[in-house]
Amino acid sequence: MAGYVAGNRYVVGETSHQAPIRHRITVTLQSDDEADITKEMDHQRQAVKSGLRSQLVTPLISQGNVIGSLSLWSKSTDAYGPREIQIIEQISDHIAGAISISRLYQSLQESEQHYRDLFENAEEMIHTADLRGNILYANQAWMRSLGYESSDLTSMKISNVVHPDSQDEYQNLVSRILDGESLGQFDAALKTKTGTKIFVRGTTNCGFDNGQPVATHGIFSDVSARLEMERMKEEFVSMVSHELRTPLTSIRGSLGMLASGQLNDKPDQTRRMLEIAAANTDRLSRLIDDILDIQRIEAPVIDLALTAIDILGFIEQATEEMRSFADEAMIRLEVHSSPA
Repeated sequence: MAGYVAGNRYVVGETSHQAPIRHRITVTLQSDDEADITKEMDHQRQAVKSGLRSQLVTPLISQGNVIGSLSLWSKSTDAYGPREIQIIEQISDHIAGAISISRLYQSLQESEQHYRDLFENAEEMIHTADLRGNILYANQAWMRSLGYESSDLTSMKISNVVHPDSQDEYQNLVSRILDGESLGQFDAALKTKTGTKIFVRGTTNCGFDNGQPVATHGIFSDVSARLEMERMKEEFVSMVSHELRTPLTSIRGSLGMLASGQLNDKPDQTRRMLEIAAANTDRLSRLIDDILDIQRIEAPVIDLALTAIDILGFIEQATEEMRSFADEAMIRLEVHSSPA
């Protein structure tokens, strides 16, 4: 240890306060003369000028690592004996422990802040509630989606934002997760502060401490827009199926009448059936073009130009397309219009 021994006394000029830190020992430094102090130890020179004659330096050690040192000064030349050194070493152990705990606490705070920032900036709706359903925490996405402020949460329960359509399912889910069941992803209906119904999809679970439930956590995404898009697509498919079936049925009916020979001696009606079949073939072609146009609009790679249409012409066209069905059912179709 470069000649330094724990508990020994050294003239101030012969060593420095860094020796205990390097060698992890407790030493006392003493001096009666300012001339003993080297130029590299100006802080000790100032101490001696102030009338201080003894210094005790002990390292602060935590988990085998030196994290600092504790230094004491006295105006007495022999101020620190074995008993004082033992007491100071015990004090230094407590100080080192306190510093380590403080650093650990700071590290935990920084880690907590890091994860809180992640939660606050997440796009998903995140919340925590106690066993009575009282909301303990909700992130910005949760409050933004449901229209609440942080001040609203102090008196709110999760059940307050569950839509009546999902209340029974909510109670069932809470009971299951409190029993420790792991739930998969599910859909639910919530209501905003203004009463608007929104749809969410996500998961919820229960936190346990020593086997006892302590809180519930939920992470959800607002899927209202997605579900609305799915509904619109279903309606579109249903509409397209109907629109395709109508002209095909009309064409089949017209051609069926021609094939049956019922119109062999009726050239005018034969020509009319062929015209209906041709018109519905054109309608199918236009319908396919419309479907392609919708895809271009969604792209978007097409410009829309609004124009007026002859609604009476559309009604008459639809009537003619359905006439063959009406004739088979012995139904008479007529269109009457009044001047605008």
